[in-house]
Amino acid sequence: MKKLFALTIAFVLTACAGTQTVAPQGNTAEIRAEQEKQRALAYEGFVENQTRLYRVAFPILTANATSCGNTVRPLTGLSAWNIHTVPDAYKGIVAKKYGLGEDLIVQSVLPNSPASKAGLKKGDLLLSINGQPLPRGQNALKEAQALLNKAAYRNSEIAYIRNNVTRTGIIRP
Repeated sequence: MKKLFALTIAFVLTACAGTQTVAPQGNTAEIRAEQEKQRALAYEGFVENQTRLYRVAFPILTANATSCGNTVRPLTGLSAWNIHTVPDAYKGIVAKKYGLGEDLIVQSVLPNSPASKAGLKKGDLLLSINGQPLPRGQNALKEAQALLNKAAYRNSEIAYIRNNVTRTGIIRP
């Protein structure tokens, strides 16, 4: 009898200790607001993880570039984005939180990178590379990368806006 009682108690306790799934409580507006907060936190975590990955990968890639032969491309230490680089499910949240639109904005700059040495900082709005204006919209990032790749290992002048002041810097890959 004691064994049966102990087994029953153990069964009841393990059933209570498992994951509980409960329907969200609150009205539709509250639920949507909470979903938006959760999506914002998820995307913020993604951005932080991506930046951390770049910080780890950048020194490894630059130190081993000679191993890649002709397949290597210059690394600037710069990550840029606009609203079109964000998955549809996050666009509204990211646009609001980070102020993204059609223009390319600097997402992150790695310490001691060519972009850092050129003076670029997170939040700068990119205008041109080597005098070539950067387009706005869906293909902006792809075209900016093509301009930097075209310059290869030559210095590239980059124009940008910070605090409503237009500035330039030289990226030396």
